[in-house]
Amino acid sequence: MAKGKNMVQEERNKVGLDTANYSDAIQVLDQAVRLNAENSEAHYFLGCALDYNTNPDASTMLNMTADIALKVSKEFETVIKLSPKYSGEILAIDPYEKLSSLWACLAFKYAANNQKDSALWAFTEGKKRGGFKEFTLAYHRLMLNNCPPNTILFTFGDIATMSIWYLQEVEHLRPDIIPLSQSMLQLPWFDTFIYKRHPNLFSKNGSALEPSPVKTWDKNKIVSIETITKGKSLKWKIPYRDSGYIYHSDVVMLDILQKNKFVNPVCYQLGSDPANLLGLNDHLKRIFYAEMLTTEIKPADDVSLYKPALAFPFGILKLANTNSTSEEFEINGIRIELLRAIGPLQKAHKNADVKKIYENILTYIPPTTYPFTETTVEDYYNQWKSYFDAQRN
Repeated sequence: MAKGKNMVQEERNKVGLDTANYSDAIQVLDQAVRLNAENSEAHYFLGCALDYNTNPDASTMLNMTADIALKVSKEFETVIKLSPKYSGEILAIDPYEKLSSLWACLAFKYAANNQKDSALWAFTEGKKRGGFKEFTLAYHRLMLNNCPPNTILFTFGDIATMSIWYLQEVEHLRPDIIPLSQSMLQLPWFDTFIYKRHPNLFSKNGSALEPSPVKTWDKNKIVSIETITKGKSLKWKIPYRDSGYIYHSDVVMLDILQKNKFVNPVCYQLGSDPANLLGLNDHLKRIFYAEMLTTEIKPADDVSLYKPALAFPFGILKLANTNSTSEEFEINGIRIELLRAIGPLQKAHKNADVKKIYENILTYIPPTTYPFTETTVEDYYNQWKSYFDAQRN
């Protein structure tokens, strides 16, 4: 098995290159599971190899087929059956989220080909086979429902993107929101798909805005977004990424913002990579679960936006699958967002609200039940714990 794992990782390092080929790794790992059918790690890596051989990244998502999805899914389902709390090595995400990602890719391929019934089948089949877990869906329902009407929502990562697609396509939740994966805006086929669904979102098809993956950029160039309010605009400089370039996705995002003119609210999922924000970091106002773009520079906290922190439905934690490392990260995300609400409320002298939030964290998300997944979260938690301990004394 070790040989097969190494072969998968070696090929994985070639992502984006035409030389990546998982056929040999599949053969070795298939032999490994035949020799030891109880080895969950061998099944996990075989599932990854089968998946990557057809769909190594989002650029090849349209290559996915139902036959391949069923074959890959069987391996990850076997991993979960053998080891509900899988402790082997993982590649990016755990087997539960692998199932969600796999079936969402197939659903998206069908949606891109305007096969709506097939897309719905892929989502429901994925859930039946162990993907799209209830806690993750519940968390992203809260994210969607906390966005203002008609929001353009930039997401990142498989978990949020796939969960929101599921909720909109299967449950028809918040169809007014336009979710856009920041990384997938780099892909011309994805831009074309979004353009067909929302032609008024762009000035023209995103793939025509910048046909190449990168664009030469002058970091001193001033760009602006006009607003529907006469005489008001947002002007700033976009920092280039590497050696004087910005990405195709940056060009597309800028076009969307300029075309929108602040007519629709624009939000970014919390935790977005600062490099993907076009240098607009200082113009984002934190709301619960997301950050909203404003024309202001370092907008002041609006304590009214923290009402969701006070009303957080802690009952959804009962849905959490503690065998899933991905859900552990999401729970820690809830913890950090609740902690971040304390500071603005404290400045506003909302002491009763501050106390309520902190006591809810102690009661419903204790570290003994939900361990920290990041030292930064633990450090932030301990800072507030020290503060409240001192208050009691």
